[in-house]
Amino acid sequence: MKLMKLIPEWQDKNLVCDKCGETRSVKYEYEVTSSDGCRTYNVCNSCALKYDWYKLDLEFLVVKMGNLKAEWSRLGEGLSGDYNPNDPEDVELLRFDVSYLPDGEENWEAVPDASYCTQFPVDACYDLKLKALNTIICEYYDACSGNYNEFSPSVKRLGERLSWICPEDFN
Repeated sequence: MKLMKLIPEWQDKNLVCDKCGETRSVKYEYEVTSSDGCRTYNVCNSCALKYDWYKLDLEFLVVKMGNLKAEWSRLGEGLSGDYNPNDPEDVELLRFDVSYLPDGEENWEAVPDASYCTQFPVDACYDLKLKALNTIICEYYDACSGNYNEFSPSVKRLGERLSWICPEDFN
């Protein structure tokens, strides 16, 4: 799990929190790496206290290739349907979603049959989540010949296969 770092001499820097827009007590930084490169996010004291470690990873973890993007979502899914935090045997799992950007459009649209719950725990380390998303986007990119549109062949079986992706695949 990545940790926030204290920004040296934060008082002198007039920073803005990337989560809430606050300008006071912005003293932490959090580095996120994705296919777009590496970015450091500034976080205020208040957001750091309310911080959901897994959620921030997911908010900024998006991988793009061509006109496709893949991202994780956390919908409260577990090993047998809805995640049950009272069941010590249950694990909260991540879902991947693949979207495409139609030619000439500004808004992303969901690729049909490209949203699946995986065997990837929400609390898996960031680097493994990134590796898994890179694998997912590469598989979809190859299946869609690099340019998805509404006439691309069905990707349902690909999604079903990738739903079994888990951290052990990347160790």
